[in-house]
Amino acid sequence: MQDKKVIAAPTNGVMVKQKWMQRIMSFLMVMGPGIIVMVADNDAGAVSTYMQAGADYGLHLMWLLLLLLPITYFIQEMVVRLGIATGQGHAAMIYKRFGKWWGAFSLFDLLLVNFFTIVTEFAAIYLGLQGLGFDPLYGVPATALALIILVLTGSYLRWERATMILCLLDLTWILLAKISSPNWSMVAHHSFVPSLPGGPLTSDLTFLIIAIVGTTIAPWQLFFQQSCIADKRLRFSDLKNARIDTFVGATCTIAIAACMIIVGNFATQNGIKLNLQILHKWLLL
Repeated sequence: MQDKKVIAAPTNGVMVKQKWMQRIMSFLMVMGPGIIVMVADNDAGAVSTYMQAGADYGLHLMWLLLLLLPITYFIQEMVVRLGIATGQGHAAMIYKRFGKWWGAFSLFDLLLVNFFTIVTEFAAIYLGLQGLGFDPLYGVPATALALIILVLTGSYLRWERATMILCLLDLTWILLAKISSPNWSMVAHHSFVPSLPGGPLTSDLTFLIIAIVGTTIAPWQLFFQQSCIADKRLRFSDLKNARIDTFVGATCTIAIAACMIIVGNFATQNGIKLNLQILHKWLLL
């Protein structure tokens, strides 16, 4: 009788004999960095941009999201391989390959951009708490304190699990898109057949297309995912599952972005006034 491969957990002594369970358990152990880095990019700026696209131009820009899917995946898959091969973060590799000056420049640039990104996130938190009837004067500092505690306490694994749970909140957009009851044949048409709204190509439309590309692919994602790969100490045997993790994350973020466009289009068609201008004002401060 042929022996079956057994995977045993070193601490709990849990044995998995079935091959399909081995694959699932192996993926679950690797899963995290790709999904988190992708879903986290659907932040305040992304919500504002995608919903603005749906509100102003309907479903005409859906094809752009589908075009960005392979680009998003392959960019992040590159840092997956770098992280596994080197066991180091993206910044460390820049220091080692290009020297201290470029290393310092990349970190300064990253910190500066991330600072403004954090400002936009807390601006959205402020507006969200205000809309829900909570006092932002207490809610914003409490949120900041909770995030600091999450980052500074516990292990990477604990942080990753907590963040994965938070990522599940993005599934709300799928529910909202379903409630919107769009014409799914039109959604499919605009997803696979490139088209632009009628009339000339205006500066507003050009900047919105640039904003969609910019909010879907961001430099911080390279640093983040490669550092997570290094922290998890993944090896070349984990590469396949790490690629699946990244592809699942890319697919999720594009699907959720499409749902935001659908919701924005639904709001305009039903006379619902979106408060996007106020959010844009905060995001530009």
